Amino acid sequence: RCEREGHFWIQSVPQYMGVVTSPIARAGCSVGTGRGMSHFVTRSSYEAFLKPAFPSIDWELPKTLIAGTPTTLRFRIVNEEGEPQEDLTIEHDRLIHTIVVRSDFGSFAHVHPDDAKPLATADVEQASFSIPYTFPTGGRYLIAVDYAVRAKHFSEFLVVEVLGEAPTLQEIPRERQQVFDGYNVTLEGPQIIKAKANGGMALTTLTYRIEKDGKPVTDLHEYLGAPMHIAISSADLRDFSHVHGELPLNPLERLRHTHARNAPHVHKALPVQFGPAIEAHLTFEKPGEYILFGEFMHEGKVIVTRFSITVE
Repeated sequence: RCEREGHFWIQSVPQYMGVVTSPIARAGCSVGTGRGMSHFVTRSSYEAFLKPAFPSIDWELPKTLIAGTPTTLRFRIVNEEGEPQEDLTIEHDRLIHTIVVRSDFGSFAHVHPDDAKPLATADVEQASFSIPYTFPTGGRYLIAVDYAVRAKHFSEFLVVEVLGEAPTLQEIPRERQQVFDGYNVTLEGPQIIKAKANGGMALTTLTYRIEKDGKPVTDLHEYLGAPMHIAISSADLRDFSHVHGELPLNPLERLRHTHARNAPHVHKALPVQFGPAIEAHLTFEKPGEYILFGEFMHEGKVIVTRFSITVE
């Protein structure tokens, strides 16, 4: 069951959310990476971690948002009874991930409530979070919040209007090979991508191939517990998802996880360095134009990529 859920079976010390609960290593199921890693050695503890949850977000944003004026994005995560959601878990080194994207896709931010200082215990207990943010210009913005309750990932978003001068609209390049901050990034994959509604595959695999100065980059480092973070928005801001790039599986790993419930998505420990290829396994429910913001880390710097694709 561990591997069917996309987790991995190893021998390790039992731990929960990065806290070791016993010094004796035992075979069991490991979930997550980095600060949020858990290792379960009993079936009951693992099944409790898989228990479903039904949270939602209560937004507490200012009535008026003004470009260039510092503001605070506040929200609460509540359960089906409207009470603070318990068992929020660290996912990819953070309890909360927040994405802010302008409707022309010329502005992108990936921020967290604990970027400036650690989260207060009371805030975590109340599942209440705040993020300081200054909108660079006026216009429509998508604000998305990603979080996890035990083993389940959730993503919610809303679209807001920000007062102020809007930027001049610029067409997004459609080339599959572009340069970002000196890195030549190629997005490889099928030229025709079909949505599930039109008979498309359950998963479409796109590969980011990264080069610099004419050479493959082979010393990439993980960024927030993943080879790459990928924010995907439809051009009309009606659909959003936040997924994570993965390292290509070798033939044995691919065969081993063929029957995994989340195949080919597999959580596994990352090497210290990797590259130049990072895979993204994506699902598109509806046809349309989509913008992909991919973030990877090299030499201590986060590089943001932006590609536009059409889904038929």
